[in-house]
Amino acid sequence: MKNSPVFPKNQFMGGIYVNDNFFNNNLYLQAGFEYQNWGVTKWYKPYLQVQLAFEPGDKLDFTLAGEIKKTCHFLFHLGKFIR
Repeated sequence: MKNSPVFPKNQFMGGIYVNDNFFNNNLYLQAGFEYQNWGVTKWYKPYLQVQLAFEPGDKLDFTLAGEIKKTCHFLFHLGKFIR
């Protein structure tokens, strides 16, 4: 078996985001979802005699960040592996 890189055969990343001012410019908000999908990854190192295979997976992230009255900053991030 040949040396192969640790990259999946297929990979997809996409997201949807919103950035805008709300409440008479008192709140600047950045929020969005990001979706990732990757295929089977196989890796073989002959000198270690090790073969690793990673199953396909999906991941969904939600991010919320903002600034209140240009004085207070906040950030919230939530990530979830679906498979």
